[in-house]
Amino acid sequence: MSDPYIASTLIAPYLAQLASPAPTPGGGSACAAVGAIGAALIEMVINVSLRSAHPEHIDDLHTELQIASEARARFIVFGTMDERAYNGFRVALAMPKSSVEEKADRREALEKATIASAEAPMQTAALSESLLRRLRDVAAIASSHMRSDLGVTAHLLVAAGSAAIVMVDTNLVLIKTKETASELQARRDTLVSDLSSALKTALEAVS
Repeated sequence: MSDPYIASTLIAPYLAQLASPAPTPGGGSACAAVGAIGAALIEMVINVSLRSAHPEHIDDLHTELQIASEARARFIVFGTMDERAYNGFRVALAMPKSSVEEKADRREALEKATIASAEAPMQTAALSESLLRRLRDVAAIASSHMRSDLGVTAHLLVAAGSAAIVMVDTNLVLIKTKETASELQARRDTLVSDLSSALKTALEAVS
């Protein structure tokens, strides 16, 4: 008997790298990966539903399929952004600081890297919330037999978004530019509220 599919796919090497002591991937990348799995589940639900969909639902199902597919690709981009941002932070941290000029250059590089390290998971959280909010529409036209998969998807997306907020918070406190920090804080607070309401709406739709 062959190994279970999950053991022989690309997710296994990713998890092995995640488990390693290497600097990346880390928490932000993992959040994006969970979001991508949620998006892929939406695609699965729609692809199965298309086999026996009502004719009037086919166009809408294809629209939702495209949205989910694009979201899956974007989650991967955001995970890569997170890894690159943290690597940039490590490079900045190692910059020389012997002279006044070197210290100034290092501070600037650290600030840019820290902002990038907050922005990447913010994007993950925003996409998670956006996709989560679409589940009600998907549930309305997808096969009723796929409700449990959409319920799993809802929890995966809110987990990806909420966990990404943790990564935002970790970097937010390190940002020195007050205007930038305030803008990111406002976006963060809105997303926390929106994720909660979107989960409630989604779970009601798939129950």
